Amino acid sequence: MLKMLCVTVNIEWLLSALSPPKKRVTVPPRLIVNENQLSVQHFYDGGRGMRTISTVMSSSVGPFSFEMSETVRRFLCCCSSFKSVKFQLTGQSLAILLESSCSALQYNLPYVKVVDILSMSESDQDMELRVPSAEWLNVWQTIPVKGDVEISCTARQRAITLKHSKGRWACAVHASERASKSVSFVCDSRVGKAVFVDCVASETFSSLVLKANGVLCWKVGNDQVLLSPNE
Repeated sequence: MLKMLCVTVNIEWLLSALSPPKKRVTVPPRLIVNENQLSVQHFYDGGRGMRTISTVMSSSVGPFSFEMSETVRRFLCCCSSFKSVKFQLTGQSLAILLESSCSALQYNLPYVKVVDILSMSESDQDMELRVPSAEWLNVWQTIPVKGDVEISCTARQRAITLKHSKGRWACAVHASERASKSVSFVCDSRVGKAVFVDCVASETFSSLVLKANGVLCWKVGNDQVLLSPNE
């Protein structure tokens, strides 16, 4: 017997979480339910960049995750007049149910792609710094898109430097504390800019984590960004 999984989502929050990508995506966003956390996960440049927007639910369900195809996203955009939507996943079949005081509708999809939930392990070797959120995002608005960007910090220094590979652009952002060690990270500037341009400085300070596995992580409020290093 196939297991049925259900979750009810606030429409306004969901449409806001789905709205960042302005172009047709190569990897569809994912809806992730894990205990009392609900997330929408976006992928950039085939997965070299990732952004996750999360919210807390009152009840605990899941875990499950499925890709939100363009068909699903287009349908949801037509449902903004409803307050909530229920996703009912049975195997790989998805039922989308919406109700109001005077109407109800159901949209059935015989197949959606169910995917594993991606997780990022923590390590004692990770280095976390607190950076001013608005300044960090403003910097990425100005970076050239063609080339790489190197992000570096030096032990016992507060400055986090960003240098573009073409040599004509560089800047520094000051963290609220000194770095515990010297670390550098290099990624495609186009991917970094594409991810950060969708983010909002919801809090004054955000967390910048240079992870031991080479990945860069940035977190503010319920927003998280992951960038893969250049190989």
